[in-house]
Amino acid sequence: MSRHFQLKDIESTDMIDITPKNTTHIPQKWRNNEFCKRKKRYPPEKLDRIYEFNVREDDTWIITNPRCGTTWTQEMVWLLLNNLNYDKARNVNLEERSPYLEFPACDNIEFCDKLASPRVIKTHLPIQILPKDIWTKKPKMVYVSRDPRDAFVSSYNQELTFRKIYDVPDKNQFFRNLVKYSGYWEHVLPFFEQRNRENILFISYEQLKSDLKAMVLKVCDFLGKSYEEKDINSLVEHLSFRNMKDNNSCSHKRQSDLVRRKYYEMEVIAFTDNSPWKGIVGSHKEELSSDLIEHIDHWEKSYWEKEKLTLKDILFSN
Repeated sequence: MSRHFQLKDIESTDMIDITPKNTTHIPQKWRNNEFCKRKKRYPPEKLDRIYEFNVREDDTWIITNPRCGTTWTQEMVWLLLNNLNYDKARNVNLEERSPYLEFPACDNIEFCDKLASPRVIKTHLPIQILPKDIWTKKPKMVYVSRDPRDAFVSSYNQELTFRKIYDVPDKNQFFRNLVKYSGYWEHVLPFFEQRNRENILFISYEQLKSDLKAMVLKVCDFLGKSYEEKDINSLVEHLSFRNMKDNNSCSHKRQSDLVRRKYYEMEVIAFTDNSPWKGIVGSHKEELSSDLIEHIDHWEKSYWEKEKLTLKDILFSN
């Protein structure tokens, strides 16, 4: 039983619908949305602790759907807020410098609570499940969106790294389940609508890929920081896809190992050079069937048309 959320099992799945009992702190248009989450990863007591989490005014929150450039943005924001301290960035794992609040395989909530200010906190939670104080304390929030077709491909490739060779998920069903249960656009659209608030910066993976330096400068300005051009150029090089891919402190290896052991009963495996993460905009065109792309496109348009938007409007809104 949750003190703050109504929970309803979804028949024949390991999912639950989550609806907040008190919605007065949530932007009005999005108060009645339900969200599906896996029961074993979001037990009632964890949801309540997240709801009651002590937000600080000098926090910076990185909020995304999974596989949308979260790690990339965390590393950028942390370095901008910490005087480009590359030595610490190399020697302290990103998951300790910018922890994942609701990480399912261990208790990160207490770790986040004890972290010294200014904190950089990562979350994949939708607007209705975020801590209630986030709307009164008004910390800075950087929201990163992405073409869901590419994000879903990246999610599938990540899932493969957690599965035994004989337990590979059916690709077609995997993507159809994401369309049905991910709540992708219910996650994106509320933040898109709030993007003009002074404490919210709404950007996209596609913008980061298109002009990384311009986006570093935009984030820098949003955070109230200023650096010389040579320092910005050094940061852009540090954040290049090539360097990020080889950056051990950003590999999330410890967290991946915990997930493998807890949820997939797998021993730790070594990462190889055959990484499934390519970081290519539009990679879904090569990896998904035309029928599956059509199915996802139809689902997407059902959201855009209601809001009188296009995908380009969302991904290149600033």
